[in-house]
Amino acid sequence: GQGICAFVWDGNDQGQFLVSASFADTPKYLASSASRSFRVVEFRAEIVRLYNDFLEWSRVRVTGISDQATPREVESTLITSGLPIDQRHLDEVISRFEEADYSEHPITRQQYESMYRAWRAVVGD
Repeated sequence: GQGICAFVWDGNDQGQFLVSASFADTPKYLASSASRSFRVVEFRAEIVRLYNDFLEWSRVRVTGISDQATPREVESTLITSGLPIDQRHLDEVISRFEEADYSEHPITRQQYESMYRAWRAVVGD
Protein backbone atom coordinates (compact mmCIF):
# COMPACT_ATOMS: atom_id res chain seq x y z
CA GLY A 1 0.00 0.00 0.00
CA GLN A 2 2.97 2.36 0.49
CA GLY A 3 4.84 1.37 -2.65
CA ILE A 4 7.66 -0.31 -0.77
CA CYS A 5 9.33 -3.54 -1.82
CA ALA A 6 12.41 -5.36 -0.62
CA PHE A 7 14.30 -8.43 -1.81
CA VAL A 8 17.22 -9.86 0.10
CA TRP A 9 19.33 -12.74 -1.19
CA ASP A 10 22.88 -13.74 -0.36
CA GLY A 11 23.76 -15.51 -3.64
CA ASN A 12 25.53 -18.47 -2.07
CA ASP A 13 23.10 -21.09 -3.35
CA GLN A 14 23.63 -22.32 -6.90
CA GLY A 15 20.84 -23.30 -9.28
CA GLN A 16 17.89 -21.88 -11.18
CA PHE A 17 15.72 -19.35 -9.35
CA LEU A 18 12.47 -17.56 -10.08
CA VAL A 19 11.63 -14.12 -8.74
CA SER A 20 8.05 -12.93 -9.05
CA ALA A 21 6.47 -9.62 -8.14
CA SER A 22 2.89 -8.49 -8.24
CA PHE A 23 1.21 -5.17 -7.73
CA ALA A 24 -2.36 -5.16 -6.48
CA ASP A 25 -5.07 -3.24 -8.26
CA THR A 26 -5.69 0.20 -6.75
CA PRO A 27 -8.05 3.01 -7.69
CA LYS A 28 -5.10 4.82 -9.25
CA TYR A 29 -3.19 1.93 -10.93
CA LEU A 30 -3.95 -1.33 -12.68
CA ALA A 31 -2.72 -4.61 -11.27
CA SER A 32 0.52 -5.90 -12.69
CA SER A 33 2.82 -8.85 -12.21
CA ALA A 34 6.04 -10.18 -13.66
CA SER A 35 8.46 -13.05 -13.18
CA ARG A 36 12.09 -13.45 -14.08
CA SER A 37 14.29 -16.50 -13.74
CA PHE A 38 18.02 -16.43 -13.19
CA ARG A 39 20.76 -18.97 -12.76
CA VAL A 40 23.61 -18.90 -10.25
CA VAL A 41 26.65 -20.96 -11.19
CA GLU A 42 30.24 -21.61 -10.24
CA PHE A 43 31.99 -20.75 -13.51
CA ARG A 44 34.45 -23.66 -13.62
CA ALA A 45 31.79 -26.29 -12.85
CA GLU A 46 29.35 -24.76 -15.33
CA ILE A 47 31.91 -24.80 -18.14
CA VAL A 48 32.54 -28.50 -17.44
CA ARG A 49 28.77 -29.15 -17.41
CA LEU A 50 28.34 -27.35 -20.74
CA TYR A 51 31.17 -29.41 -22.24
CA ASN A 52 29.53 -32.64 -21.07
CA ASP A 53 26.25 -31.53 -22.68
CA PHE A 54 28.21 -30.72 -25.84
CA LEU A 55 29.78 -34.19 -25.72
CA GLU A 56 26.33 -35.83 -25.55
CA TRP A 57 25.15 -33.62 -28.41
CA SER A 58 28.22 -34.68 -30.44
CA ARG A 59 27.72 -38.39 -29.84
CA VAL A 60 24.13 -38.20 -31.05
CA ARG A 61 25.27 -36.66 -34.34
CA VAL A 62 28.53 -38.48 -35.00
CA THR A 63 29.29 -42.13 -34.31
CA GLY A 64 32.69 -43.23 -33.14
CA ILE A 65 33.36 -40.71 -30.36
CA SER A 66 34.65 -42.95 -27.59
CA ASP A 67 34.38 -42.36 -23.88
CA GLN A 68 38.17 -42.06 -23.75
CA ALA A 69 38.41 -39.47 -26.56
CA THR A 70 40.29 -36.33 -25.60
CA PRO A 71 38.60 -32.99 -26.23
CA ARG A 72 40.89 -32.37 -29.21
CA GLU A 73 40.06 -35.82 -30.64
CA VAL A 74 36.36 -34.96 -30.32
CA GLU A 75 37.02 -31.68 -32.08
CA SER A 76 38.90 -33.43 -34.91
CA THR A 77 36.17 -36.04 -35.32
CA LEU A 78 33.49 -33.36 -35.57
CA ILE A 79 35.47 -31.32 -38.09
CA THR A 80 36.04 -34.32 -40.36
CA SER A 81 32.45 -35.54 -39.97
CA GLY A 82 31.06 -32.96 -42.35
CA LEU A 83 28.71 -31.41 -39.80
CA PRO A 84 28.24 -27.70 -40.51
CA ILE A 85 30.02 -26.42 -37.40
CA ASP A 86 31.84 -23.11 -37.16
CA GLN A 87 35.38 -24.19 -36.28
CA ARG A 88 36.12 -20.99 -34.33
CA HIS A 89 33.20 -21.64 -31.99
CA LEU A 90 34.09 -25.31 -31.73
CA ASP A 91 37.67 -24.43 -30.81
CA GLU A 92 36.39 -21.98 -28.19
CA VAL A 93 34.22 -24.69 -26.58
CA ILE A 94 37.18 -27.05 -26.46
CA SER A 95 39.68 -24.42 -25.26
CA ARG A 96 37.44 -23.11 -22.48
CA PHE A 97 36.73 -26.65 -21.28
CA GLU A 98 40.44 -27.51 -21.25
CA GLU A 99 41.20 -24.35 -19.30
CA ALA A 100 38.43 -24.98 -16.75
CA ASP A 101 39.14 -28.68 -16.33
CA TYR A 102 42.93 -28.76 -16.43
CA SER A 103 44.07 -25.46 -14.93
CA GLU A 104 44.07 -24.27 -11.34
CA HIS A 105 43.81 -20.51 -11.88
CA PRO A 106 40.46 -18.80 -11.23
CA ILE A 107 37.87 -18.95 -14.01
CA THR A 108 36.17 -15.62 -14.57
CA ARG A 109 32.74 -14.61 -15.73
CA GLN A 110 34.29 -13.47 -19.03
CA GLN A 111 35.66 -16.98 -19.67
CA TYR A 112 32.30 -18.52 -18.78
CA GLU A 113 30.45 -16.12 -21.08
CA SER A 114 32.87 -16.92 -23.89
CA MET A 115 32.19 -20.64 -23.41
CA TYR A 116 28.44 -20.13 -23.22
CA ARG A 117 28.28 -18.04 -26.41
CA ALA A 118 30.42 -20.56 -28.33
CA TRP A 119 28.41 -23.49 -26.93
CA ARG A 120 25.15 -21.85 -28.04
CA ALA A 121 26.60 -21.24 -31.51
CA VAL A 122 27.59 -24.92 -31.85
CA VAL A 123 24.80 -26.74 -30.01
CA GLY A 124 21.99 -24.24 -30.45
CA ASP A 125 19.10 -23.84 -28.04
